[in-house]
Amino acid sequence: MRRISCAAPGVCTASVQLPPPRARSGGYTPAGGDFHAGFNAVLIRLCHLEAVPVRVLLVDDSPVFLDAAQKLLEREGLIVVGTASSSAAAIEATDELHPDVVLVDIFLGDESGIDLARELVERNASGAPVVVILISTEQEIEFAERIATSRASGFVSKSELSAAAITRMLPVKLA
Repeated sequence: MRRISCAAPGVCTASVQLPPPRARSGGYTPAGGDFHAGFNAVLIRLCHLEAVPVRVLLVDDSPVFLDAAQKLLEREGLIVVGTASSSAAAIEATDELHPDVVLVDIFLGDESGIDLARELVERNASGAPVVVILISTEQEIEFAERIATSRASGFVSKSELSAAAITRMLPVKLA
C-alpha cells in the first residue's frame, strides 16, 4: 500500500507499506512495515485529494437532511455509498459498504450518535480504519467534552457541511 501524507498544502511525503518479512533470493529479507521515502525520493509538490474519491456513509434520522446532504456532497465530488437512519442500520451499512468516512448526527432520534461514533471506531480498530465525523445543527461547544470522548475524528456543523470540511479531517492516502 502506498500512502501520501501532507503536512501542509504542497508539502507531502510518501511511504510504502511492505509485506511481512520473508526470505528473498540472494538472502535479502526486507524489514516489513513502513518504508519511508528517503534520499532518492521525489518530493511531491501538489496533493490533489479530489483525485482519490472519498466514500461517505450518511447517518441521520431526517430523510430530508439525508437527501440534501447526499446531493450536496456528490455535487462536490464525494461518493455517498449509502444512508442510514439508526445505529443498527449504520453498523450494518459500515460493515457491508466499507466507507472511508461515516457522518453521524449527534441526535439520532432516541439513540445517541456519540455512542454510535464510539462503537464504529472500536469495531473498526482491527480492520480497515474508518473516519467518523459527528454532525449536528447545534454548535460544537455544546458537546465539546462528549465529542472528545467519542473517538470521532471531529465535528462539522450541518450548516458548514461540505466536501472541503470533511476532507480537512482525513488522513491523505493513496492505495
